[in-house]
Amino acid sequence: MGQTISAVVVSQGRPELLARCLMSLSQQQRVDLEVVVVADAASLDHLAAGPFAGRFKPVLLEQANISLARNMGIQAAAGDVVAFIDDDSAAEPTWAAFLTAPLADPSVIAATGFVRGRNGITFQWKAETIDVFGNSHPMSVPEDEVSFHLPPKNGAIKTPGTNMAFRRADLIAAGGFDERLHFYLDESDLNIRLSKSGLKTAVVPHAQVHHAYAASARRAADRTPTSLIEIGASQSIFLSNHCPPEDVNSTLGRFASHQESRLLRFLQRGPMGPETVFRLRRELAHGFEVGNKRGKWAPHIFAEGRSAFLSLCSQRQDDICLKFMRPWNRAKMIGEIASLVAEGKIVTVVEMAPTSVYHHVLYTNAGYWLQKGGTFGRSERSDPIFRFTNFQRRCRKEILRVSKVRGIDPCTLGTKRIR
Repeated sequence: MGQTISAVVVSQGRPELLARCLMSLSQQQRVDLEVVVVADAASLDHLAAGPFAGRFKPVLLEQANISLARNMGIQAAAGDVVAFIDDDSAAEPTWAAFLTAPLADPSVIAATGFVRGRNGITFQWKAETIDVFGNSHPMSVPEDEVSFHLPPKNGAIKTPGTNMAFRRADLIAAGGFDERLHFYLDESDLNIRLSKSGLKTAVVPHAQVHHAYAASARRAADRTPTSLIEIGASQSIFLSNHCPPEDVNSTLGRFASHQESRLLRFLQRGPMGPETVFRLRRELAHGFEVGNKRGKWAPHIFAEGRSAFLSLCSQRQDDICLKFMRPWNRAKMIGEIASLVAEGKIVTVVEMAPTSVYHHVLYTNAGYWLQKGGTFGRSERSDPIFRFTNFQRRCRKEILRVSKVRGIDPCTLGTKRIR
């Protein structure tokens, strides 16, 4: 029998995005997957009134503390492996299968994948390490195959919170996430503690999620910060956990300088005024003090035993459907697309106009993948600005580009009529 998988989603006050994330998880292929949602009452009520009622594990938490929420999710999870994804992300249909497969190897302690940004094309994240000073460093990794990495000296392989997986038993043995880290560096702290095992982290390029960077209590939709208290507190706690004591003050000083430079860039661009910059600088300093007052880390005490496994989707495959259309056919086809989604199909729609407009990819609230752009325009941002082709050839090219992560058999394109 293979590994069972639990996906934990933490959410506060974003019910529509949460529902979209669950829709993408319900379309995972070739895995037995349950979903644990740790969220506020309003968000859980929103899900309970929709198509996922009774198909996910709800865990109520009104407090904005992502580490506590993740520990509660681990407790509720029944899977052998626990994966984590943010509520403002959507997972490609093969995400869970690709991400968790390396954890069948006992020499692997963690797994992470690639993250695409808002345009659905460009990568927001590929692979990085984190050091004991809280600094991230890019890694060079193969982009077409899984690679395995031992932890670097005085650091770890970093796993982003929206695309990471661990064996449940290892999370429990490590004491879970540090609940003093309400937000920021929470997964990095865990990475460094797990790195003490000397085991490897798998970087899985085809385990992909699309991350929106949605607005929250700490940032606006354009990523302008609205509060730096928790970032300051978490930085202070992280350094007390891992940084040599003699280097803590100088590291905090460099971090404050970096944040001030970031704020000045926002000031130059226009999203914030001088008074906001001054307020956020004060908040960061206050955050350092808040972190120092949260005491020492206490491992989370997990209750023995597990709840029953509640499958959201199980071993689904061959439910792929491709639709190709021009903008003037959209109104005619949208009903057909909605019907296919309602039947449980994993639908990819490619809509192209006879222009050179850049392409964007979006997982819609209606539960299908939509790629829009010009027949002659870029998809990968390294492509030529203009490439002469026709509608049929371009549609095939774009489907081949995503076939691995979307679970599409490229052989089917040879006989499929594109109109």
